[in-house]
Amino acid sequence: MKRFNRTLAGLLSIMYIFSSVPMGVMAQEDIEISAIEAEEVVSANEIISVNGIFDEMEYHVLDDYEDIYTPEDIREYIESNYSEADYQTAEDEITLQEVISSTSEATALLKEKMLKRTDVIIFNATERIDIEQAMKAVFVENAANGPKEGGYLRSNTIGYASTGSSSGGEWTYTITMTYTASADEEKQVDDKIDEIVARYNLRSDSLSQSEKIRIIHDYLLDTITYKSDGTYGSHGAYSALIKGYCVCQGYSSACYRLCKEAGIDSRYITSKEIGHAWNLVQISDLGNGAWWYNMDVTWDDGNDRVPIYDYYMKNDVDFKGHPRDAEFLTKSYIENHPIAYYSLGQTSVGYDSDNPEFEFTSIDGKKMTSVVNEADGVPKILIFYNTGSSDAIEIIKKFTKKYKFLS
Repeated sequence: MKRFNRTLAGLLSIMYIFSSVPMGVMAQEDIEISAIEAEEVVSANEIISVNGIFDEMEYHVLDDYEDIYTPEDIREYIESNYSEADYQTAEDEITLQEVISSTSEATALLKEKMLKRTDVIIFNATERIDIEQAMKAVFVENAANGPKEGGYLRSNTIGYASTGSSSGGEWTYTITMTYTASADEEKQVDDKIDEIVARYNLRSDSLSQSEKIRIIHDYLLDTITYKSDGTYGSHGAYSALIKGYCVCQGYSSACYRLCKEAGIDSRYITSKEIGHAWNLVQISDLGNGAWWYNMDVTWDDGNDRVPIYDYYMKNDVDFKGHPRDAEFLTKSYIENHPIAYYSLGQTSVGYDSDNPEFEFTSIDGKKMTSVVNEADGVPKILIFYNTGSSDAIEIIKKFTKKYKFLS
């Protein structure tokens, strides 16, 4: 085992920083490596003055919040909330197991620390690490994710600062996190979640998935007020479940967590276009396979403690005004999250509705009418769908199999 000690020489070591990695240059004095007892910890390169490390950090806002906050906001927050002692404590916690050798190992370490809401994460690596790539991988959704991972961790992380240096063939990285809640506050969320789950018997097989989702939806609307206090916390589950107020990210984060705790798969969806967040929720116990539904608890909150269901468990056709970010519109994402043809409780999507005459402008700019033109043989069947609608292609295929279309 080894540690870094400051030498008396006072010579500056050479540090290499690559532009492709989100970090800055951190000056340090020469170091020497000496053997110590096995039970001792590995210490990172000594931190210089706090002001110095802040100057050398590179500041990042997570994609979900980049239209709300700036890197300068992250720096201001970190400078106001972290001290030299925080960095010294992080150094002292480094162990041999935290000497990593790949970006994937960095992702695992970051995720482990972030789940504990560790503020300052320092680790050594045997090679250069792409911190930005590692951080993005922390939030990837997969079937193995627990209730506190994936979208929950993502929605409760605002940004971070990073810096890295190389000396003696080993890299040292310092990551300073910005969360919506502290470790102690997150523990209060855990306790509150346990209380809610127990009170409403959300893990019981005696309740259907749709019954559990209805309970969660109504509970959030009954206990949360849409409000921001101007802090990062307003976006998180702590503010939603403990303080009783939040903005859309808080509603969606709390919904995600409660659904997962109840054994119901959920996703956290965002839209930079409208600055909003909501959920996808999966139901698989209706006897017709596993289907996903759109649910926006925020827009169902009239702030009068009376729940509404305008955006509750809807298909894409009935879920207007929610343009997803590009990552949720990829072919693989849509294939892995098939949206139900019918909103929950419906048996059709309006095929039997009235078919009134009206005029419209075609995609090539021509003025057209929906009246059948018998001379041209144009049928009165018009199909409209939103860009990115996950079931549009299947609907069109069904029509084309049943009817003959003229082009």
